[in-house]
Amino acid sequence: MRAVIFGAAGNQGRGVAGDLVKREGISKVILADIRLDEIKRIASDIGEKAEAVYADADDQQSVAAVLKGADVLANMTGPGFRYSPMLIRAAIDARVNYMDLLDDAEAIPHVLAFDDAAKNAGITVLAGLGSSPGLCDIWVRYAADRLDRVDDVRIAWVGTITPTPTSAGWGHRLGMFAQQVPIFKDGEIVYVPGGSDPEVIEWPEPFGTIEARICAHPEPLTIPRYIKGIKNIVNKGSYTVKEFVDLVLYLGSLGLASMKPIKVGDISVAPIEFCRHFFALSDEFKQTEVYKRIMERELALGPFTGVDVLVKGEKGGRPARYVYNYFSTNRAFKTYIPASIGAHMLASGKVGLKGVIFAAALDPKPFLDEAVRSNLVWEERFEQL
Repeated sequence: MRAVIFGAAGNQGRGVAGDLVKREGISKVILADIRLDEIKRIASDIGEKAEAVYADADDQQSVAAVLKGADVLANMTGPGFRYSPMLIRAAIDARVNYMDLLDDAEAIPHVLAFDDAAKNAGITVLAGLGSSPGLCDIWVRYAADRLDRVDDVRIAWVGTITPTPTSAGWGHRLGMFAQQVPIFKDGEIVYVPGGSDPEVIEWPEPFGTIEARICAHPEPLTIPRYIKGIKNIVNKGSYTVKEFVDLVLYLGSLGLASMKPIKVGDISVAPIEFCRHFFALSDEFKQTEVYKRIMERELALGPFTGVDVLVKGEKGGRPARYVYNYFSTNRAFKTYIPASIGAHMLASGKVGLKGVIFAAALDPKPFLDEAVRSNLVWEERFEQL
């Protein structure tokens, strides 16, 4: 089986590549990226099953060439709202199964529009299989399968910023917290301000209590497709340095997360496009006291990632809930392991569903068993209330 990984030079891409070559039946992993020197180094580190190939996700011919003979395309690029639809179309044209990490809520309707085309091509498009969305959705499905009824789901996550946030990362964060975002409330999709409804979550020291706030993630749009009767779903996120979240919310309050272009001289530019490039690339911003304080605090705390998932409902006529907790100093592991498992399942034909699906569509027990075998460890608690 041959797997193609787009965006293989990034942290998640190289993680998927390094894990996927160890899985049964994988004969070749193609590392595709425009950063050829970097993926050559990664391929050399991985070994003979890995091959580095220059490919540009913005060039259809380049993508088509690298997909020849592939069994699965694992898209690790970003931003998702831009590259997921482009690479899904390429996978459909090549009749190659596809998966990605899609965590942009605004892209979900565009991805769903490919459902008929994917079915006609006889392929599976599995969108959003990382941590959140992905592993968290599978926990929710696993809990729902063992409850008599599911009422409420709350997914909360926290992470460090990383020392060098990219333009895609800045754009994603502005989109998550600084705009109107979807939640599932009383059985319907409604839109609320990003960054609202803060909830204090307890994490291990030295991180302690951190506010998680409503953010734009796909789960409220996708999980109800597979768990009927559910009433409320919300995704809340945070970063270990509160001042960073405050900065993003402030930028949003100024209208700088807007996607509506404005005229600047002879050109038009969307404020969010300016912001994501300015904050990622500008030396002027990196010399500000705000940035220095955030980075100083970030480095003092060290790397950290965590998720806290509550699934509330009823079992045996009594209120009950499942609770899932995960935390680690390896920020990438809980994302690339689920992605690698999903890519392997697609390549080996273990996902029978065709068309566009999301993580909660998967049979949770075998997936979670494989995650445990891959050394992904979490806590599950059942509580009868």
